[in-house]
Amino acid sequence: DSLNEVPSTTIEEGTILRAETLSSSNSIVVSGQLEILDYLECERNLQVTKTGRILGDVIAPNGVVTVDGDLQGSAKCEKLIVGPTGKVAGDVHCFDLITRPGGKIGGD
Repeated sequence: DSLNEVPSTTIEEGTILRAETLSSSNSIVVSGQLEILDYLECERNLQVTKTGRILGDVIAPNGVVTVDGDLQGSAKCEKLIVGPTGKVAGDVHCFDLITRPGGKIGGD
């Protein structure tokens, strides 16, 4: 039902986006590469797909960050899920942390 769908911003595979700061009131799906000098703030959920890569810090204070690709930076969120192909290289600050077999987290 389209009335219940949450809008999202998608960075497609093959896309490289460089920004100082990126902020969205919607969910964000990253299948390409995102390079953030300061931070990425997402009011909803953030998904890094298997082909996705984020270089920089992410903040989703009320959302779920799901990493099936590569996150090179810190994550501050309500819930972090690192999938079997996911890698997080940075500090993690969250209330709920799920690491699937094969998922990797490095940092504090």
